[in-house]
Amino acid sequence: MLIFSVSLQSLYSQAKLIQWNWPDQFGENRFVLVLGGLHIEMALMKTIGDWLDGSGWTAALVNASVTSSGRAESMLNASNIPRTRYAHEVTAASLYILQRRA
Repeated sequence: MLIFSVSLQSLYSQAKLIQWNWPDQFGENRFVLVLGGLHIEMALMKTIGDWLDGSGWTAALVNASVTSSGRAESMLNASNIPRTRYAHEVTAASLYILQRRA
């Protein structure tokens, strides 16, 4: 069995179509296709952004001077992965500190 990391979602969908049309040669028992790590992280960040939308998370980031309001809103859509990752790390660290103090 071979495992391929596919970095573009359109290539992934094309590869899946090939697997479904010719299962004897390229079936799922012969090849495993996975999206690239960046695409998996981006999908996760967008899902977290959907959960946080309307929660006041962006206002908390702005009030704590972590980022501006426009950038905080863009983090809900995971427009910039490193920036979004940083905001989530700051949030997790802050919540951990508050939990320890309590």
